[in-house]
Amino acid sequence: MYKKLNYFLFFILIILQLKLSAQETKDINGLVFSKDSVSVENIHIFNSSLNKGTITNKKGEFRIMTRINDTLVISSIGIKKKQVVILESHHNKKNKLSIEVHIQITDLDEIILSSHGLSGNLNQDIENLKKPLSISPSDVGLPYQNFERLTYNERQLQLARGFGLVSLMNTISGRTKMLKSHVDLDNRIKSVNTARKMFNDDFIISLGIPTDKVNEFWYYCESDSNIEQIINEDNFENILIFLSKKVKSFLG
Repeated sequence: MYKKLNYFLFFILIILQLKLSAQETKDINGLVFSKDSVSVENIHIFNSSLNKGTITNKKGEFRIMTRINDTLVISSIGIKKKQVVILESHHNKKNKLSIEVHIQITDLDEIILSSHGLSGNLNQDIENLKKPLSISPSDVGLPYQNFERLTYNERQLQLARGFGLVSLMNTISGRTKMLKSHVDLDNRIKSVNTARKMFNDDFIISLGIPTDKVNEFWYYCESDSNIEQIINEDNFENILIFLSKKVKSFLG
């Protein structure tokens, strides 16, 4: 009886492992290199499947979280964009993902200097500039300049969720739940910081919060699980209503 039960449980665990392995998430190490004398530093490595990314160091090395069949997009100014699909072999710790990049030669459109108030004399044009140029990453076509990087707790949570039987054990032990609570707390803290930028301390004091209780009030708001959703909606009126209600309950 017990022997049959053990076989059955073992079979169930194998099925779970096979099912979870399809979504197994692992950090992989990679190296970007070039034979065209292209700088391999600060090249964007973007996992378009997970919407997460990173950049290479001075040696072209990087580390990024992936799943099998995820697509990595490698791009930067001056190189040709490249896509790499993550294979099962890439999840082998012994295999470092090597990616070769090539220089991107871009033909510039003809520029008529006179229409831009330029003379063609570099020294004179510099003197005539009335204000310094302000160039954003999007102005120069920098790809994925706004991708979101995982926080430490988010990385730990993904690792806890993503490794077959380890994921199951983390769920049973409560580690996954604990890490989820850490991520939720991080997000609430971030939301409070956003709210504090919108409403300074003087405004909070004007609502009736004593000067020496302002920080305590914000900690009180931080404990509300709804604050993240309200801040993310970016509706000034709703945020103000939320804060007014929190002031009343805080003062009791």
